Amino acid sequence: MRSTEAPKGRRNLVFFLEDLMKERRRGERFKLNGTAEIARDGKKSKGKLRDLSINGAFIAIHNGFEPYDDIDIAITVRSDRENLAATLKGVVSRKDADGIGVQFTGMDMNSFRVIRDLAKLYAEDPKKIEKEMKRLNGTSTTR
Repeated sequence: MRSTEAPKGRRNLVFFLEDLMKERRRGERFKLNGTAEIARDGKKSKGKLRDLSINGAFIAIHNGFEPYDDIDIAITVRSDRENLAATLKGVVSRKDADGIGVQFTGMDMNSFRVIRDLAKLYAEDPKKIEKEMKRLNGTSTTR
């Protein structure tokens, strides 16, 4: 049986994750279909992107990723006009029978713009997400 306690050296990460989870709960999630390629320690697996927020995603995947795993994520969503792709850093925040919940821990400006563009295309209230992005962008330098 797997312990639910964070491994040594990752306990500080747990507190940071708790902060992120609070943000996620306030964050607007939007449903979309896309692909996600996840890599960790040389192991790569493909899954389906099911929903997205400005801080995380849910990915339908069944290939051994566990909570607290640091991962690299490449997402692609096809729209009518183009393919939108982003490369992100993240940590697995939860795992269930359908896949994994991921909290983003890093992204470059291009990926930030892609997440913003996806929100404009798929979110019920894109203006609300834009406000959240501005708020988080303004506070992200304090961490």
